[in-house]
Amino acid sequence: METQTLEVEVRQSSGKGPARQLRAQGKIPAVFYGPGVDTQKLSLSPKDLLKAFETPLKKNVVLSVDVGGTGHLVMVKDIAVHPVTRQPLHVDLYRVDESRPVDVQVPFKTTGRPVGVQAGGQLQVVFRDLPVRTTPGKIPAVIEVEVGEMNIGDILTVADLALGEGVSVQFKPDRRVVLVTETKKVIEEEETTTAEATPDAAGGAAPPATPAAT
Repeated sequence: METQTLEVEVRQSSGKGPARQLRAQGKIPAVFYGPGVDTQKLSLSPKDLLKAFETPLKKNVVLSVDVGGTGHLVMVKDIAVHPVTRQPLHVDLYRVDESRPVDVQVPFKTTGRPVGVQAGGQLQVVFRDLPVRTTPGKIPAVIEVEVGEMNIGDILTVADLALGEGVSVQFKPDRRVVLVTETKKVIEEEETTTAEATPDAAGGAAPPATPAAT
């Protein structure tokens, strides 16, 4: 399993004042916790943290840290960022084990151009990320599905995804993830609704149409 080394230091103080002092020194506060370890307050360089994210796994990367002389594997459980600069302000580091599953969000992408889209349909990707459960060393950088052969009306579900051994998406197998819809039909329904809402010849407005089921 590939890991990225991240230098951390144990800190004793906490609170807004010490946190501001840390940031003035080019560091940010962090918390280390997880099964089998005591919670520890840490500090680290936000630049080093962002550099560690420069892998295909990005924030799902496994980090190797030394806390008080003991090595641990950790993952970023939560990260607070500045609302304007988007720079890290605080990070939670969760201890993980190579054999113990973790829950992460993995980007979901499609490849290819559906034949149904070429015929006038519309591709709809339901999720940008999928909830995945697997061990740290098997986390995929991305889950991709080929949609080139999808026609209008076709649907792909979680069961259709090609996942690695020991990797599971935490949705029911029949949960829809991609579909190709008939755009023309949607447009016709919208035009019908508009026509029904147009004022009649006597100058009164027609009652609003009942929305079509989606």
